[in-house]
Amino acid sequence: MRSFAGNLIVYTVLILCALGQAQIQAAEDPAPIVIVDARMAEPADDASRWETSPPVQQAIAAARNYWSTQNPEFEENLRMRGSATGAFTRPDVEQHAVLFMMSNIPRCCAPMGLAIVEGERLVRNIAFDTIAQNVRAIPDVDGDGRNELAFGGSFVGQGQVTEGITLAAFGDDGLDDFGQAIIFESACGAGYGDTGALAARLSVGPGAEIIVEQFQQLSCDAETWESVGEPQALQAISDRQKTVYTEIRPGVTVTE
Repeated sequence: MRSFAGNLIVYTVLILCALGQAQIQAAEDPAPIVIVDARMAEPADDASRWETSPPVQQAIAAARNYWSTQNPEFEENLRMRGSATGAFTRPDVEQHAVLFMMSNIPRCCAPMGLAIVEGERLVRNIAFDTIAQNVRAIPDVDGDGRNELAFGGSFVGQGQVTEGITLAAFGDDGLDDFGQAIIFESACGAGYGDTGALAARLSVGPGAEIIVEQFQQLSCDAETWESVGEPQALQAISDRQKTVYTEIRPGVTVTE
């Protein structure tokens, strides 16, 4: 017959093994990294400081020439939209992604620019047309040592607000989209009744999978959000859905 002391030792060993296994599992399954949570308002980034930066001025001058060539009726209305810090085109460096809008016409797909600045040097200059009002850096998702980017943009019409996000990354072939999602919808300003709002949270889960969680406010006056459905993996997008990015280089443009 096993003694009380013997049983105590066995139980202690089992408990320690279980705790050790739990710690290993926790290390293997870290908490998700949130990319964006549309339930929470984020402070606007004041990117105006970049307008006088020599490398950004260089990017703007090249973008002005590019868009004037693309559209003879191009009307410049320069606005600095946002910036993010990370290692975007190569690992282990500090770079700044500076987003600027060259014109607000057409409203659906404004002529945009993205300057990647490293120190006092312009390393990449990208032109594209879409709704993009802010830019964020995403922690390295695919393990290549580079930060990914998230472009956010909203469209307001007749009291309805729709906000979307586009995820993009620099690779060997340039900048390319790898995900898109609607992250906020509300018709509370349209006067159609008490419709509430929908919002999404995107996060990076185990295995670099991007998870989408949906939430709902049941009324326009509600202060809390309720979870809707089960978390889902972000769906892949087709080439037709992707933004066309054009790299502007001295004397040449390259479509990504």
